[in-house]
Amino acid sequence: MQSAARRALRIGVAVLLFTNALDLSTSLVPYWIDKFYTPPPRSTLELILQLGLLALGAAWFARITPRIARTLAALPIPRAPLIVCGGFLLIECAHIALRFERFPFSPVAMFSDAHTEVLASWEQPSMLVQHPEGPRFLSFQREGDPLFSRYFDDLDYKGSAALRMYRDTDGVAKIVRQAVAARGLPPPVPVWVTYRTSDGKVLSVAPRVIEARERVAP
Repeated sequence: MQSAARRALRIGVAVLLFTNALDLSTSLVPYWIDKFYTPPPRSTLELILQLGLLALGAAWFARITPRIARTLAALPIPRAPLIVCGGFLLIECAHIALRFERFPFSPVAMFSDAHTEVLASWEQPSMLVQHPEGPRFLSFQREGDPLFSRYFDDLDYKGSAALRMYRDTDGVAKIVRQAVAARGLPPPVPVWVTYRTSDGKVLSVAPRVIEARERVAP
């Protein structure tokens, strides 16, 4: 019992030290994106405390480095792939810590606070279903999850993606009409929905005419 508690304590301390180092690297190391974002002010006491934790984490990591090296050497993996994968992982960790965006390392802005120009509103195609309590938009992403679907009982995420991709074809229109009719509801109506990007509020709904060669929206 004491061994398990001690192991849990070590894991908690390791997470704390790692989080502290990551916070310092992402907030104190300058990067070009910082001209768009000003981090909150940090007091001298906070900075001293975090730097002390960083020194403690560096000393602890240096102490366990030989153990990590022995564990990696004992893995049943050829040396060359282990070195390549390990190097890629180290570079990736550095990109995360320093907020760099360089392909093929962290190329999708998942771990950075990079900002892009965001339109105030956005328009996208949808289908409107009239319910007794009011109109509702049909979401193929929602229908692909059994916990949230309204009209389809056996549709998985792959099927919902296929329906969404070909939503303006006659075949998908027929499938959707049948699923909606099975709930005793009238056929869905194609519409354009304009919503506010800041909070998702619907600003307007307009009828949508499906052309024979209309390009399928992503």
